[in-house]
Amino acid sequence: MTKHPDLVIFLPGITGSVLMKDGDVIWGNSARSLWDMVANDSLDLLEITGSDNGDDDLGDGIEATALISNIKVVPGLWKIGGYSIVSHSLLANLALEKNVNYFEFPYDWRRDNRVSARKLARFCQEKLSDWRQKSGNEKAKITLIAHSMGGLVSRYFIECLEGWRETRMLISLGTPYRGSLNAVDGICNGLKKSVGGITLADGSRAFRSFQSLYQLLPIYPVVNDGGGPLKRVYEVQLPNMDLQRAIEARKFHDEILDAYAANLRDTDYARQQVRIVPVVGIDQPTFQSARLQSDGRVELLHDYEGRDMRGDGTVPRVSAIHDDNASAAGVYFANTHAVLPNAETALTHLKGIIQGTTIDLGKFRVSNDPGNISIDVGDVYDADGPIVISATLNAYRQNLTATFVREGDLGESKKALMYPRGGTYSCSVSLVSGHYTVSVSGDGLHTAGDVFVVVGAVEGRLSR
Repeated sequence: MTKHPDLVIFLPGITGSVLMKDGDVIWGNSARSLWDMVANDSLDLLEITGSDNGDDDLGDGIEATALISNIKVVPGLWKIGGYSIVSHSLLANLALEKNVNYFEFPYDWRRDNRVSARKLARFCQEKLSDWRQKSGNEKAKITLIAHSMGGLVSRYFIECLEGWRETRMLISLGTPYRGSLNAVDGICNGLKKSVGGITLADGSRAFRSFQSLYQLLPIYPVVNDGGGPLKRVYEVQLPNMDLQRAIEARKFHDEILDAYAANLRDTDYARQQVRIVPVVGIDQPTFQSARLQSDGRVELLHDYEGRDMRGDGTVPRVSAIHDDNASAAGVYFANTHAVLPNAETALTHLKGIIQGTTIDLGKFRVSNDPGNISIDVGDVYDADGPIVISATLNAYRQNLTATFVREGDLGESKKALMYPRGGTYSCSVSLVSGHYTVSVSGDGLHTAGDVFVVVGAVEGRLSR
């Protein structure tokens, strides 16, 4: 079998890498090693003393050496089903060879995700250079498969460290792009597991020291403090939460969004934009918001403003999508966060997506000549009503994409899919007032565009 032409790299989530200190395993693969840690209060060995200064090496002797291969549970915070199944499936069902064109990337999941992203950038540069030389394929690129927090590391690498130049695709499995309420619970209420009044495990102090855990806090309003609308975690005084660290963690997400907006203005980025495929777990009971109680504890709730949108049991559905325009690209499975990478349906999907990157669909079109799009756009629309755009074309496509950019908002856009009905493709969107350019595009078609104005009392920017 001919080897897959690209380089595939798998990243685990938080707690998903084996950690060693001075040659000894302090977070390992076996259940025995976990319970030895619990019995000996060794979870404290994971603690980061002092602040995470962002240096590549904290000098504490701890390093990540491999992926967790079997089940690992952090009571009250996180659990994973291990990565041996997904690794075996990728190697068995795709033309991949471990440590040749398939690599696993363990990282110190306690650290600021920027540190892990920088290490990923160096890792990718080295391994891609080796693979291009070995395969003779100078056009080889990287496909990243990332579980949970590994998707945040990957996204920072892609957007902030110019990883987009060499990356073809990111497949994220249950990545909390907008955060997880479990992180609120872990920081505010602690990570203590007791049975019959006996504490079996207490990792509160250690886990509260991780900047990565702060970077998993929700970035949208989630806290009801009894004073009106929901608030962001750094807008409320929550127990055991360092507000400055929470604000710094939010800056990590802002860096990604700002870099993404700037990248969109780069013609090279637009031409080879990385495809991001979010795999989303749904229909599982998932914490959606939090309520600050009178006794100072934080109560986690399974609804958001009265609505239960669920998720994968750890990451709310609304958090596992990286971009407002990406819902159509998302793939949804009714499964939990812990087993999402190993679920049979998800494994089949991974296989199909990765195999698809080797197929040139252009060879199978009826005609190699690009088709033409004719669009029908009004001159003026009312901001209080829907903006309807329609199009016709001389070659059938399943759908078209309409992209709206408001004058002055060069880094922002709003996309809508257009589906055919009676030979006409159309979409209906809501836009704030302003002058707009709309472009309608489709696979193998010439893009058509026009300009129009939206008038009304509502002002503001496109929402992301």
